[in-house]
Amino acid sequence: MEKLTIKELFDTTLVGQDIDLITIHYPFGIVQYDNYESIPFKALIIEDFEIVYDADEGLVYLDIIM
Repeated sequence: MEKLTIKELFDTTLVGQDIDLITIHYPFGIVQYDNYESIPFKALIIEDFEIVYDADEGLVYLDIIM
């Protein structure tokens, strides 16, 4: 996978995608955000990410590994 920043991930791969809960696995712990604007460090390079669609609840989850 090409190394992307959080900003680049949202500007390219996730453009137009409605994400209900963002979980970022930082080296120092796990933090959850309700939306992209809440993320304080958008220039950090991510290692991997996963999008999970919960059809039963109608929610979209995004897990980002730093």
